[in-house]
Amino acid sequence: MKYFRSRQYPIEFVLSENINKKFSSHNHANHYIISLCIKGNVTATLENKSLLLKENNFFIVPPFMPHAVNLTDTSSLVSLCMDKSYIENYNSQNGIEILETFCYLQKSVSR
Repeated sequence: MKYFRSRQYPIEFVLSENINKKFSSHNHANHYIISLCIKGNVTATLENKSLLLKENNFFIVPPFMPHAVNLTDTSSLVSLCMDKSYIENYNSQNGIEILETFCYLQKSVSR
């Protein structure tokens, strides 16, 4: 797993790849999470509903939502974690800057 924390914004990217890992059910009180399957298959359980994610599928986890994630050694998942207070004070310029950072990181990871 690799972590990329922004020095400018209360956001972080987590890249989970090529690991056989099961994250049991948990929640995050202060974060929104957007996770994108970029390779292989990932199983996500959101509020006791299982989803099989394939490449380019994503899921969103709001604060306090119970979720679990199962990765295989052939899958890759990138997650954007954003502080709840940041989202509550969100504006369009923040969104553009986040997307530019995300696209840059995804390009550098896929090389």
